[in-house]
Amino acid sequence: SPQHPLVDGIHKGGVYRITDFIRQRDFRRLELYNEYFRLVYVDYQMGFKIPANPSFAIVFNRGRSDFSEQDRLILGLLQPHLANARRNTEMISRFEEERGLFEQAIEQEERGVIFLTPKGKIEFITNRAKILLSEYYGFNSKQIHRLPGPLEIWVNECRTSNMLLKLGPELILENNSKKLKITFLWEKGLTGPILTMQEEQTNKAQIGALDSFALTPREREVLSWVANGKSNLEIGMILSMSPRTVQKHLEHIYIKLGVESRTAALAAVHQYSQ
Repeated sequence: SPQHPLVDGIHKGGVYRITDFIRQRDFRRLELYNEYFRLVYVDYQMGFKIPANPSFAIVFNRGRSDFSEQDRLILGLLQPHLANARRNTEMISRFEEERGLFEQAIEQEERGVIFLTPKGKIEFITNRAKILLSEYYGFNSKQIHRLPGPLEIWVNECRTSNMLLKLGPELILENNSKKLKITFLWEKGLTGPILTMQEEQTNKAQIGALDSFALTPREREVLSWVANGKSNLEIGMILSMSPRTVQKHLEHIYIKLGVESRTAALAAVHQYSQ
């Protein structure tokens, strides 16, 4: 209220009483006093401002005697601590809001993400990561703070290695026609490691999607190694055949897939495996 004697003083900072600005008998003549303070039996007030957005004031009321200089001193000592508590509350609130948005964004990704403590315990895990751990490790979501045994051992080996300041090693697990790639990351500035988990189809599964093209077992083997980035010479060495024979198999594959090049054959593998 514009009539309140403390308003202007409190905005300057510091701790003030009503009687710092107006005599008690004059305060009792105010309309504000007779419409509010008198009805709640308040004759004296002392307060201070807490900087915030928006700012606000904390005031203390008395009915019989005014606040003393000792009271002012005590409140003056409390004021910065209460202001810090308010700032910390605002920071925590913003952090929780931002963390919530961050977690929502992570959950929308197809990959799983696990945040670990410096000692390797689970601090945060996405639903996708829980599903992947369940499929590949039989992970029990009730054991929320601990990784499955084999994965925990691997993480501990990574933690004690010399790869803590860059993208760490990858762990590959296969499950029928799919594989899971787990990447360990612990960069400078992170309080603990992060595990990212991405599930992919194996080349074997992708080649299997081409059943309708009647590829022979040998042609499937050749195409699988092509999908792994191997050259004709490398494929020949792996399959114990000459590069020329590898090329002949590829020519037959091209005809069956209706393509004319190695790149187009790989594109067909990708297209039909979707």
